[in-house]
Amino acid sequence: MAGDLRIVVIGQAAFGEKVVDALVEKGENVVGVFCSPDAEGRPADPIKQAAEKHNIPVFQFRRMRRKVAIDAFLG
Repeated sequence: MAGDLRIVVIGQAAFGEKVVDALVEKGENVVGVFCSPDAEGRPADPIKQAAEKHNIPVFQFRRMRRKVAIDAFLG
């Protein structure tokens, strides 16, 4: 059932944006989006913008294997 599962999306760019939008449109429980950190002087990643549009927490780590990233994912 929609909403019973807690979903985290890890991705980037327009494809990730479409995934986030589709999951939210279907009523799924998206609890976080993980994407690359913002690059100075460049626009925000479309997946980050989609998450912010839907009030979904955004987590940005340079390396996903670091303890802080793993803890955020498990939290």
